[in-house]
Amino acid sequence: MVKAGQRVAIADELETPKVEKKQETKLIPPVEPRPYSGILEEHHKQGSLAVDKGQIGFLQERYRDDAVFKPLELNPLQEQKAKLYVAIRDTYHSLYNYEAKEQKEDNRAESQCT
Repeated sequence: MVKAGQRVAIADELETPKVEKKQETKLIPPVEPRPYSGILEEHHKQGSLAVDKGQIGFLQERYRDDAVFKPLELNPLQEQKAKLYVAIRDTYHSLYNYEAKEQKEDNRAESQCT
């Protein structure tokens, strides 16, 4: 018990709580090669850029019916540019193949590009 006028060091009595710093746990997608789960098109060759499960990478190996996808470690700006490139390239090939096969314009795809 503390009497009037008596000083008590509270810090001596109590243990200072230790605060653990929370580390930002950012989910880092795996960068190991894995089977490609997307649809393989004719223009997909070994070394082609591709998007698999939202991750940008390239086709490390290309077989008749499947491929090995190797994810790339890119900064957000590079990743955004690469995904846009893949989308434009795939749209171009789709449009070209349709027009070459049907021998007529595909106005639907052209309106999507503008």
